Amino acid sequence: MPPLSAFVLSLMFEIIQLLTAIGTFDVDDILLNLLGAVLGYLFYQIFMRFIKENKYYYTV
Repeated sequence: MPPLSAFVLSLMFEIIQLLTAIGTFDVDDILLNLLGAVLGYLFYQIFMRFIKENKYYYTV
């Protein structure tokens, strides 16, 4: 779900740039933001699995 949210948010930013002429609408920005979100989400999932398997729970 986070990659979908990143895609929608990135698309909204690009549409705002297109409508306000503050920036330029670029499909590459949307694709690269989506790629970054997917990679970040995968890294998070791998990290959390590693933490749970090794039981490195730190509590205050």
